[in-house]
Order: sequence, then C-alpha cells, then structure tokens
Amino acid sequence: MKRITQFDSFRFPQPLLLAFLIFLPLLIYYPGINGPFILDDIPSLVLNKNIHINQPSLEKIRQAANSNDSGILGRPIPAMSFALNYYFSQSGMESSYGFKLFNIIIHTINGLMVLWFVRLILIRINQINPGYSFNHSSTRSLTLLASGIALYWLVQPIQLTSVLYVVQRMTSMSAFFILFTLISFIQARNAIIAQKKPESIVWAALIPTGFLLSLLSKETGLLIPIYIIILELSLYSGTSPWSNWKKINPKTRVAILALTGLFAASMLTMVVIYSLPGYQMRNFSLFERLLTESRILVFYIGQILLPSPHSFGIHHDDFQLSHSLLQPATTLVSIIFIATLIFLAFLKRRKQPLLSLGIIWFFSSHLIESTVFPLDLVFEHRNYLASLGVILVIIHILLWIHQKYQLRRIWLLLPVFIALLSSITAVRSHQWRNIQSLLEAQVLNHPASARSWSDLSTIQTAQNMPEAALFSATRAALLNPHEPGYFAKVYLQTMSSGTPIPDFLEKKITKAITKKPDSIIFTNILVKMNECIDSSCKDLQSISEAWLRTALKATDSARFHYYLGNNLASQGRLDEGLEYINLSIKQDPNHLSPYIRKIDVLLKQGKIDESKKTYNTLESVSRRLYKTLTNKVLETGKRISKFELQSSRQRPQKLSAR
Repeated sequence: MKRITQFDSFRFPQPLLLAFLIFLPLLIYYPGINGPFILDDIPSLVLNKNIHINQPSLEKIRQAANSNDSGILGRPIPAMSFALNYYFSQSGMESSYGFKLFNIIIHTINGLMVLWFVRLILIRINQINPGYSFNHSSTRSLTLLASGIALYWLVQPIQLTSVLYVVQRMTSMSAFFILFTLISFIQARNAIIAQKKPESIVWAALIPTGFLLSLLSKETGLLIPIYIIILELSLYSGTSPWSNWKKINPKTRVAILALTGLFAASMLTMVVIYSLPGYQMRNFSLFERLLTESRILVFYIGQILLPSPHSFGIHHDDFQLSHSLLQPATTLVSIIFIATLIFLAFLKRRKQPLLSLGIIWFFSSHLIESTVFPLDLVFEHRNYLASLGVILVIIHILLWIHQKYQLRRIWLLLPVFIALLSSITAVRSHQWRNIQSLLEAQVLNHPASARSWSDLSTIQTAQNMPEAALFSATRAALLNPHEPGYFAKVYLQTMSSGTPIPDFLEKKITKAITKKPDSIIFTNILVKMNECIDSSCKDLQSISEAWLRTALKATDSARFHYYLGNNLASQGRLDEGLEYINLSIKQDPNHLSPYIRKIDVLLKQGKIDESKKTYNTLESVSRRLYKTLTNKVLETGKRISKFELQSSRQRPQKLSAR
C-alpha cells in the first residue's frame, strides 16, 4: 500500500462526497436564505449608508471599509464585502438573499479548507505516531476521513448563526484566513523537514499575509500565534528546534521559561486592565464572568456533541450567572471537568496527539471571546472554529474503538451523525425564514430570556399588535427587573396604547435607571429616541429628557450629555442644548455626531463663523478616525455653504428695504 509522504499531492475526494461537501450546506441553509436582518445587521448593514454603493469607486470602497466601528481595526474586509454585496444585489437592503447566499458560499469554502487542514494534520500524525495508521496510509482513505470530518463540521447546528446571521461573516471570513495561515504554516514546516527550501520560503511568506487578513476580518485572528504553538507542540515537538531543548543549559532553560511566563503574565495584566471599564455596562463582574464561562464552555461542548434544538438561539440571557464556586454547584464541577480535560491533553500529547490537539484547540479557540473581555456571555458563533476541536476528539474515539476492537462498522456512525446534524440544522434554518417564526421559536426554546420577549415585543409593535407587544414587553421586564430598558419599553408601549401611565411604572424606571444607567438595552432605546427626537418622535421629548437627566445623576456619560443637548435643541432651547453638546465634546472629542449637531445649532443661531470653525475641527476628527471625510461630514459642509449663500442673498434685500 502506498505510504503518504510529506508532499503527497492533494486529491479531492470522490465526486459524490465532493458534491455533498459543496451542495449540502446550500441545501440545509436554503430554508433561511430569505430570512431577516437581525441585531447587529441593522446598524452594520441596513442603516450603514457607507456600504450602500450604487456606483463603485476607490473612494466609496474606502469609505465602506472604514464604516464599521466593531473591534480595534474596524474589520474592513467584511465591510468591503458587504458593500460589494449591496452593489450586486438588485434589491439593496430590501432582501437578505444575496448576503446570506454569500455567507453560505464562504461557509462551504471553509469546509474545503477544513478538509485540507485536517488532512495535513492526519498525515503528520500518521508519520509521528504509526498507532493511528489503521490502513489510513493511502491517499484515498486519508482524504475520505478528512472529508468526513469536514462534512461533520459543515453541518453542525451550532454553525448556523455564523451563516444566517449576516454580520457574522466577520467570523467566517476571519476563520478562512486563519485556516489559510495554518495550512501555510504546516506546509512550510513540512518543507523545512523535507529540506525543500524554495517551497518552505513560499509557504512561510504566506503566513504573515494570512495573519494580517484575518486580523482585518475580526480580532480572532490574534489566535493564530497560539494555534501555531499548539500545532508545533502537537505535531513537531520531536523536530528542530524543540529537539535541541534538552541540550540547552538547565539555567538557560529556567530563564527562558521564566521570561516566557513573565511576558504572558504582563500581557494578561494589560488585557484585564483594558477590559475592566467595560464591566460598568454589564450586570456581572469579571470574576462572575470567568466562573460562568466555565459552565458555558461545557454547555458548548454539549451543543456540539449532543445538539438539542431547544438549546440553540440568538439570545442566551437566561443562562444563570455563577456568583461563586458553589452558586450554582455546577460551576465547581465544570471547572474540575475542564481542568481534567486539559490535564488529559497534556498527559496524552505524545501517544494520542489527535485527542490532545482536539481538546487544546477547543479551549484555545475561546481565549478571546470567552475569558476576560466584557462581551455577552453566550454566543454560538464563538464555536465556529472551536467546534473542530470537539469533532477531532470524536474522531479519536472512533479511531480507538476501531483499533481496539477491530470494529470497522463503527465508521457507519459518521454518516448517521452527519444526517442527524443536517436535519437539526435544516429545522433551525426553517425557523429563520422570517422574523416572526425566528422569535416565536426563540421564546419557545428560551421562555426565561428577557431579550427574546423584548425583541418579540418590537416585532409585534411593528405588526400593529399592541396588546401582544405590551404583554411581551411586560414579560421581559418581569424576567429582568434590574434592566431599565425593559421598563422603558413597557412605558412606551403603554403610552402608545393611550393608557394612562401608572405611578409605580415611573418609579420602577427611575429606580432601574439610577442603578443601571449605562445598560446596553436602555442605551439602545435612547439611541433610537435620539435619532427621531427632532422628527417622528417629538412627543417623546419630555420623557426622554427626564430619563437622560436621571441617568446623568448616576453616570457622567459623554454620550448622554450629547443626547440631552440634542433633545433640548430640538425643543428650541438652543443655548441650553449647546451647553450639553459642548460638554459632551469636551469629555470625548472622538465622535462626529456632537460636532455635526453643534454646527446645526450654531446655524440656527446665525453664528456662521463659529460653525465654520467647528466644521474645521470636524474635518480633522473625521480624517484622524476614518482617514477620509465621511458622507455625513460632507453633507454638513454643504449645509454650511447653503446657509451662507442664503444669508448673503438676504443682506442686499434688507439694505434695499431700508
């Protein structure tokens, strides 16, 4: 039988299996391909005018690339892809079809990348540990196994939000470049071992390129160095430079380890210090987050191993917080379970490298989004690449059963698993066919999720179902009485129905705002009110002002000062409004909206020179933040010019009248 060499040519699987890899994702995701834009899709896509490109140009592409404020680097590559999606879409933002189809294509391509990546891993393991051979030393059988793993990964129900939740293209695009980089790394290492210098140089040159592109897609690209270390220790620990480790002087080894530990501790300290301010807007502390994430990681493993349709959803705010090791007791159990798995991975790293790699891969994939950063506790898309680690562990178990008991039929479980997972994913996809069915499934699966009831209330309001909307909003408030945003929704629903506002509701809102003024949900309501306070929701000016003043007694927020200033200016109280807008700019000079609103107020006051001076500052801020003048900045400049022209025409008329 032919043995696999370092550079055995890549061969695609048999045509039937290749067809499954390409078309099965489209088949199972097609029921939801016309589903709604949700959550972050709205600000990032639907309301983001910078990606609504009708006539492409380099300047517009650059504006689109700089239009996203997510992450540290702005994730420009997915932002540009959204702009191109819009350009080629005939219906613009009226339909999500083109956007979701593009996501399905990326997911399918990533499946082929997983096939290539896993195949390289199996080849290497087959070389360093013949115990894994079991007749998988031929090109055909090895490719068949890698294809099965890729298909298993493609159809996982936990992948759905990375595909049908459009903005999570950031996750899938970053994953593509991560896989590209790691494939390049393995090829480069194999070339070095085989002493093929030209090939090693070519592959090595691709590594920084893929690293940069992954970072420009999402910050999860920062995991690449960690992934490379994992692959090094799992697959290449017996080669140079690791083979020379024992030859180094013991004191030098201790010094290297101490410096490495000191560097890791310093980085961790910096990350914690950077993260702490964000917890002011959360209902959990850093300690509570870390404890809770131990249980969440076990929850994720369960979703991948034994997926229950009722466990999935877009919101998991019903997941109980861990307040201590024994509150709830499953916290300590989860920590012990995770520690045991990691210890097992370390113990078996040489004899059972696939098991070790799978365990460490899963937990390493969660280092950014499931540790110290003050993000939402649970999101399924965080398992997009992490799920591969669990699948590798499953494959290891099947390999062990096959070798231990010579039970070839054990592999029949793999297509059974794939068929079962495909059906669950297809059912989930069908639930995503429209916003109503999505949210109804959400509250059915997560009846204790306040966010789900709140979202359902919003949809019911849009569909002119006031009684149902009020019921859903009230349910959300009762589930989370500490969230001012939910009480604010009940207030607004009650107000729109014409029912008198009960005194206890106003007291509840005031109390909740005082205790939690910076809550994300309450802030989002204020954002929406701020957008229409001078137009379609003028009737909310007084209540918005009252809520903002209550919030500002508890927090000195630059954003809230701006909102209050905008509110007061909309009421015609220009001087008072300008005072709060100036205070907002002084507190945080790196946002464009306060400058733009200040200019509009100054123009209403007839202060053209001061508005021009403010516009110069606005231009500087825009160029510093976005490297260009945004559309809103350019429109503001046009308003100044128009006002100045009108003023110059009016002066001669006044003089002639005299």
